[in-house]
Amino acid sequence: MARRTKEETEKLKKHAKKLFLDPNAKETREEIANRVGITTKTLTKWIEEGNWERLKTSLATSKSQALQDFYEELNAINTVIKNRPEGEQFASFKEAQQRRQLIKDIKAFETETSIAEIYEVGRNFLDFLKSQNEELFKSVIPFYDAFLRDNLE
Repeated sequence: MARRTKEETEKLKKHAKKLFLDPNAKETREEIANRVGITTKTLTKWIEEGNWERLKTSLATSKSQALQDFYEELNAINTVIKNRPEGEQFASFKEAQQRRQLIKDIKAFETETSIAEIYEVGRNFLDFLKSQNEELFKSVIPFYDAFLRDNLE
């Protein structure tokens, strides 16, 4: 069997991470590893190296609340700048850096949220399908996993 490229491995890792972090999933590590096409040992290594357990716990916090906090912080910086005396309403170097970083974080967070939403809708559909037709569910899973991998690029 040929070795995977770094890009292929990263794709698999992202897919495994999504499956692992899903708060509604009931799959074991072994089931996740099988779905992704890796060993349980590899999955465990990725979980430990990436602190996925801690991340899973932190994701219990509402994503919409976290996004709101980002926007409030950005608004606070802008308010400080706007409330300066006339002619001094420019961001300092540090403030400009903070704004750029916040905007970058917001964009990244919003992108991650949309991928999470794709995953959640798919997961709900699969749960419904499994309750209706177990055989069809089993045949659809590989297509759903391929769809997720394509959207994780």
